[in-house]
Amino acid sequence: MTNTQQITAKTKNMKTLALMVAAMFLALSLSLIAVQKQASASTTFLVNVPGDTQDADTADDLCDVNPFGPGDQCTLRAAIQQANATPGADVINFGIPDSFGVGVKTIHVGATSISNGPLPTITDPVTINGYSQKARA
Repeated sequence: MTNTQQITAKTKNMKTLALMVAAMFLALSLSLIAVQKQASASTTFLVNVPGDTQDADTADDLCDVNPFGPGDQCTLRAAIQQANATPGADVINFGIPDSFGVGVKTIHVGATSISNGPLPTITDPVTINGYSQKARA
């Protein structure tokens, strides 16, 4: 084999190796993007009850303190518990209806007959959006 043939063979081998490395890098990048998208799924919980009741079941992905009542009744405590139990960054919004009083809404932590103590520690990323409660005159 001549020097020219050896150089040509080495060049082909280097190009093949470079293409293989680029393909592996691309495959790894795509898999990381897929994993990140799964991990960043977020859930929005709507606090619609000013009480201080715990979530009935943190394994059901629903913020509901009374699964036997119509609709979901979600307190701030239950929303935090559910956000902690749901993977990924979550959002807690507020939509407490006027049936709980017109004007400024107050959430009474520890207002139940059996005090639940302080609100749960937040252990998973969550945005608590206090501005989501619509002010009504």
